Amino acid sequence: MICLDDRQKLAIHAKRQTVMPKDMEILRDLWQTIDPTCTIGYPSSLTTRSNELRRAEAQRKIKKQEGAAMTQYHNYIKMNKQPPAKLLHFLGNRVKNNVVRLNVMGR
Repeated sequence: MICLDDRQKLAIHAKRQTVMPKDMEILRDLWQTIDPTCTIGYPSSLTTRSNELRRAEAQRKIKKQEGAAMTQYHNYIKMNKQPPAKLLHFLGNRVKNNVVRLNVMGR
């Protein structure tokens, strides 16, 4: 098992006194880099599940932001206005071929 001293050193290096789970994750990552065959470097099932939940939450957040951005994009289209460049950049390939071309002569 990994010695508490190693985790404590990581906490002290981060200018903290309390050992936190992220200290253990860093130590496992370092251990895996140093000796890939050692079982200490492998994440536990709990860590793996936590990472999966974190990724799923991040994906839900991105989908929500994409939905709001698409709504905003469609509002610009309805008003016959050019969407902002940042909005088009965020939406990327989803709207690349569907950019509004304003009638410059008519305005």
